[in-house]
Amino acid sequence: MMQRKLRDLNRSAEYVYDQMLKNFEYSKIIEVDQDRGPINTLEMALDFAEENSIIRLTQGVYTCNKPITKPGITIEQRDKDTKVIIIGNTGPVINVKLLKGELVVFKRIIFAHSGIKLSEKFKEAQ
Repeated sequence: MMQRKLRDLNRSAEYVYDQMLKNFEYSKIIEVDQDRGPINTLEMALDFAEENSIIRLTQGVYTCNKPITKPGITIEQRDKDTKVIIIGNTGPVINVKLLKGELVVFKRIIFAHSGIKLSEKFKEAQ
């Protein structure tokens, strides 16, 4: 009896979840390709993105100096067997400025921080 109730409860929860997914729509899917463009930086993609957009990054190393201010954005790697790295040099690697309860989602992204101030290193090299 108890197992039957649990099974029915699980089915109800699965149904509610499926209905939520059916009603959710992404507003845009934006692909970022550093070599082929036309959108070749994460910052440019964030400019074009609307709330609830997906940003797909091709393999490579990216920086992001622009804060993320649009809720519901998903940033993910485009290709399954590649690596996407977002690297920071000074300050945070990613700056998210959203209201409480608003989300941004990162899928299969590697975050790294060099700790190097590139502008100072460039001046030293000249």
